[in-house]
Amino acid sequence: VRSWQSNDLLHWTAAEDAIVGRPGSFDPGYCEAGAPPVRLADGNYFTTYDTIIGSQRHGWAAGWVVLNGSNPREVLQRGGEPLVEPTRPWELQTPPQWNWTQAVQEGGVPMIGATNGLMPLGGDVFLAWACASDSVVEAFEVRVTKW
Repeated sequence: VRSWQSNDLLHWTAAEDAIVGRPGSFDPGYCEAGAPPVRLADGNYFTTYDTIIGSQRHGWAAGWVVLNGSNPREVLQRGGEPLVEPTRPWELQTPPQWNWTQAVQEGGVPMIGATNGLMPLGGDVFLAWACASDSVVEAFEVRVTKW
């Protein structure tokens, strides 16, 4: 996930890597932007990203980060485990009627892909929208707490 900055929408800074894969973690390689960041009660931002799961797992999952409210390019905290990963039949692409792409029909890849929405429900609670196996839209509640 890369970020750029502009004060006038005409002139942009050089791209910076904001969220990258972490070797040895559940997200060792490819990471892509998920939901637009949402403001937390403490002024920081919470957002998701989509990643190819590594290690003993297989498929796609959603990770999460907390970004600095005064400098959103700075990651303050990042999950050590996926926010959500494939476990349901429609995420695992079973039974076959959930499969709609050629790649899926030839073996499939379990996935929670495109976590593209976070709707505030009050406090630091959000309704997250995701796409499972590129065929089913699903929602789940996310509660952000400080440790």
